[in-house]
Amino acid sequence: MRPAPPPGWLEPMAESTVCENAPCHDVWCDDVRCGVAPPERERGPDDRVSWQWIAPLVSTLVTLIVGFYITVGVGLSQMACDAPGEAARARCESTFHPAMRVYFGGLALPLGLLIAGWGLPRRRRNIPRRIRLAFLAPLSVAVPYAVFNGLVDWP
Repeated sequence: MRPAPPPGWLEPMAESTVCENAPCHDVWCDDVRCGVAPPERERGPDDRVSWQWIAPLVSTLVTLIVGFYITVGVGLSQMACDAPGEAARARCESTFHPAMRVYFGGLALPLGLLIAGWGLPRRRRNIPRRIRLAFLAPLSVAVPYAVFNGLVDWP
């Protein structure tokens, strides 16, 4: 006769002491076909979660799409500096290039949020943080755009 498994690992069979589906088992049965499964253990905050890649993936795709369209808009906005007056055009052009550098430097914010979202360990305790970072990354693309619009002296 086999030795009994460690406590809490397997439940004793309720109906009979012999498992009909698995003749090698005598008293203890961990076979799902027998109707006796191992007890569910309580999940802790350090348990791994396998589906934690979904939020950063969706956030990355949305951030790339939003960032692309905003960057195209920022690049094409230089045509607004072609004002009819020479003084207005000079003012706009003198502030446009530094504002463009600030905009591209500000894109480090959504990039940092995406890296932090992907870099968090895939543990149960990090679920709220990962979702929060995934939600903020696409929204943070608007921050450099707002700063860019505030720095340029539009005609």
